[in-house]
Amino acid sequence: MDNTKINTWELVSLTSIITFTPLLVTLPRSAGKVFGTGVLLHALYISFIILFFFLLVFKVYKGQENKDIFDIAENVGGKPLKVITGIIVILYLLLACFVTINEFSEDINKVLLINTNFQYISILFIIGMCIAAMFGLKGVVRIGSILFPIIILGLIAIFFSLLEDIDILNLTPILGTGASKIFIEGLNHFGRYNSLFLIFIFAPKITNLKKSGLCCVLSTSLIIFFLIFLIFSIIPYPQVLENSFAFFEITRMISYGRFFQRVEVIFTFLWLFVSLIYLTLIIAIVISSFRKVFSIEYPNLLLPAIAFLFIGILLLLPINNFLLITRDFLYEYISPFIVFIYPFILLLLSRLKLGRSKDRFREEKFIINPSCLLSHLYTLLFWLLLH
Repeated sequence: MDNTKINTWELVSLTSIITFTPLLVTLPRSAGKVFGTGVLLHALYISFIILFFFLLVFKVYKGQENKDIFDIAENVGGKPLKVITGIIVILYLLLACFVTINEFSEDINKVLLINTNFQYISILFIIGMCIAAMFGLKGVVRIGSILFPIIILGLIAIFFSLLEDIDILNLTPILGTGASKIFIEGLNHFGRYNSLFLIFIFAPKITNLKKSGLCCVLSTSLIIFFLIFLIFSIIPYPQVLENSFAFFEITRMISYGRFFQRVEVIFTFLWLFVSLIYLTLIIAIVISSFRKVFSIEYPNLLLPAIAFLFIGILLLLPINNFLLITRDFLYEYISPFIVFIYPFILLLLSRLKLGRSKDRFREEKFIINPSCLLSHLYTLLFWLLLH
């Protein structure tokens, strides 16, 4: 990876942008289907678990802040484990990117471009993200940090515009489909926090790892909590499950007098731009990972190959069925392992290995050499005899 440094604001902006797009596309239907009106309580519950988890991560990361997940894998298992980790990360990011592209394109097809085949929309986004990724990670980071405050202002404007439509009773009963669903079965629903994986990838670039990481955890949790509250308090359950794009539906309710009746167009345009930044960032990370793991001198040459791969899969597979199965499996079963469990195991093993090497150094430093001890004793006896 290049030597670009990322400050707290830039990292918070990137993780938030990665959170927005999949969250707005998948959350109302997937989370609402499982937890019902208890989705807000589940979000609060998971946010505390995530915060506790990352406090442990930063404790274990101490002394290894200059290493990303690939360096840590190499420290634990050498070059083979580094390559295996690189393949796992790259495949996961590509799969998440592909699923988001197609689901996002399908929603845009339903609400905006009704007479256009959603596959054509997906192809346009694939080409756009690959062209934008050629400008490198640094450019994406800068654009993301500029775009993030605009997104926040937009969300605040949406909230105050829809204040009269919010009904707290839509969030009751608070336990939704049951306590066991929320607190036990809901433990593997970490997919919406997959943006925090950037902490493991960008660790050497982050100026203050613990401070930036905790800010990312808090901002991501607040965004998720806010969007869940906004959507589920306005659209009652189970009606929210019937909307293909719930966030778009609530923005259509906004109007300012007789002359501003289609305000949702502004928010949709902003969301399109955010989604393009999200996809570009994922592909830029994939290219940087290829460079890091496989020492490729010109990794940008892989961009056409990625574009053709996505387009080929898009045209050959039955996307609708494939997306439904892949999305649920990705966010419920793959994400918790790759985003949280696997990096933590690597960190823990690397920390234990680092501790053993320090102990060995101390033992070698303070070991007593018998020949040196005898030499010092003879010198002392000779000095005593002379005096």
